[in-house]
Amino acid sequence: MQPGIRTAVLAACVGASSMATAGQVEVVFVDPASYTDIGSASWDDNANMRELDRYLRWLGQRWLAADQSLKVEVLEVDLAGAMRPGPTGQPELRILAGDADFPRMRLRYTLSGTGVQRSGDERLADLNYTRGLANRGDSQALFYEKRMLYAWFKARFVAGRPD
Repeated sequence: MQPGIRTAVLAACVGASSMATAGQVEVVFVDPASYTDIGSASWDDNANMRELDRYLRWLGQRWLAADQSLKVEVLEVDLAGAMRPGPTGQPELRILAGDADFPRMRLRYTLSGTGVQRSGDERLADLNYTRGLANRGDSQALFYEKRMLYAWFKARFVAGRPD
């Protein structure tokens, strides 16, 4: 077998085996019309929900065991910052002031698997979302919300395991 083909086959096998060992995450957005702030328009709302769904699934693939499944019900979302009118004729802008505009979420979760059954209802908030080194200039969608979810997921489901 040629070296390039051998490398591609090996990469595909490693990728398939890592996906096979990942836990499953189901994300349900419960009554998103009642959320405090999931976006500034319906297209923005849908894009933000897709991004949060994708991120929670990625966390599960990264850290949950193959026999574990996690159901996350998103009950409330208030994104970081606040919407302010843009210049005349321009769309609204999300302004991050670092005051009472911190990201917040309320989640209900159920983790199940071999020998594991845990559930809870939690309120997440990152009051210091604009503080720290890893925040300035990051252009990733929902950066502050993802950072908050990452910390929650690690504390709840990964205790004592390395990154």
